[in-house]
Amino acid sequence: PPELRAQWEKTFRAGLQPVLDGRNRRIHGVVLGLCASVVLVTAAWWFTLLEPTAPNVSIRVSHVSGDHQMHDDAGSAQTLRVDQQLAAGSSISTGEYGVVTINYNGYDLRLHRNTHIALAPDRIKVLAGQIYASDDQVNSKSHGLRIDTPHGTIRDIGTQFTVALLPHETVTTVRRGAVLVETPSAQLRAAALPGSAVQVTLDEDQTVQQTRVAASGAAWDWIYSGAPVYKLEGQSAYEFLQWSVSESGLHLQFADMAAEIYASNTVLHGDFGALNPEQAVNPVLATTDLQAQRKADNTLLVSLQVRR
Repeated sequence: PPELRAQWEKTFRAGLQPVLDGRNRRIHGVVLGLCASVVLVTAAWWFTLLEPTAPNVSIRVSHVSGDHQMHDDAGSAQTLRVDQQLAAGSSISTGEYGVVTINYNGYDLRLHRNTHIALAPDRIKVLAGQIYASDDQVNSKSHGLRIDTPHGTIRDIGTQFTVALLPHETVTTVRRGAVLVETPSAQLRAAALPGSAVQVTLDEDQTVQQTRVAASGAAWDWIYSGAPVYKLEGQSAYEFLQWSVSESGLHLQFADMAAEIYASNTVLHGDFGALNPEQAVNPVLATTDLQAQRKADNTLLVSLQVRR
């Protein structure tokens, strides 16, 4: 009957309402929880994007000789060994007779005597002395090496150069490729010229001067003492010549295809003793049918000897 049906419906609704209310509260809580989770995840992702990440840097010792020290970021001092891995935050200093060479993200960096540098994740800081830098276009992991001194910043653009910190100025000498020299008020691109190097001087007044200097000779001889030992035995004449010009800043050129093919197929033996990469060319090639001539534009021209 209608009266009984109405009474049952009222009773049923009264009993069902708490169940519905509980379910709605649970659904509301789940939705709020999911929303909060999404907000937290999104915020974490966003702050991760905003937070600067330290660049990965690989620093390995490739040559040591004489007196030197390395200080880690904790301040403890030690001597270095070849193939030792260094961490950013370390500093290296050489003494009166010390030479240290490191591989910094594929860049060959050599420290002259009485030199002090600090290794940062994204730059080298020269605190005293002189360094030589050469990029490895095949194996370098990054481009645009940055070197800071109290007088300005030097950035690599595929090159070989030295940076010398003097009491009142910084002298950068480029013998291959180019660098960017930056001060708070100016920027200069310095590029090596055919047959000569370019020297840029930054003084305390932020004055920039540019002059031409020799691309080889006594001013460059110190870098050879920091070069890893080259093993001549079993190398081809072509590989030896490539190494020699990469160390000396020259440009290799073959007179013709026959000379290049001969160099590639000629295996060398022995060693060249204490000769530097420039001095070793003629004695080594004397054991072959090749000859080399250094031209005025810093080109090493290699040709086959004419047999009579």
